[in-house]
Amino acid sequence: TLLHLPSLFTDNAVKTFNRIQVINWFMQYLNQMTALVEKVLWTIESMITLNLTSVKASRSYRKTLDQHRLTLSFTGQIIFLGLPIPFINITLPTFIIPSLHAKINDLLSPQPLSSGKVHHSKVPITAIVEALAKLTEGVKSEVEAVVTLPKILVKVKAPGGMEG
Repeated sequence: TLLHLPSLFTDNAVKTFNRIQVINWFMQYLNQMTALVEKVLWTIESMITLNLTSVKASRSYRKTLDQHRLTLSFTGQIIFLGLPIPFINITLPTFIIPSLHAKINDLLSPQPLSSGKVHHSKVPITAIVEALAKLTEGVKSEVEAVVTLPKILVKVKAPGGMEG
């Protein structure tokens, strides 16, 4: 559930907010209420069907951090008690779904999050892969890229000294 997802990483913004005493008290209160909140969320989730039609990764630049990020936005619909509720390009806050690094070498590193830090010991890889396999009906992807090929100079010398 979305309740457990934030436990897999530490969001940089949450560290800043936790320094504000009122927010810190509120977070401590929520932690104490976790069992109740979890039961309420499970009840709500059992009444909801989520259909994602697209996931879009957009690159942005955080000048203050000198950092390129990939932010995910989602399009689809939630069906709640038989009522479809559409949504288009919704971006969840980074403390729920973190931003990724936009540069390939950072994205493929042990810490691919640009907005936080992954707790690898808490990530249940096998369970995630199995859940995704059960949830996914099909996958379609498109990739757009602009590539500039390097110029290559080739010299050929034929027998007899002729060059081309």
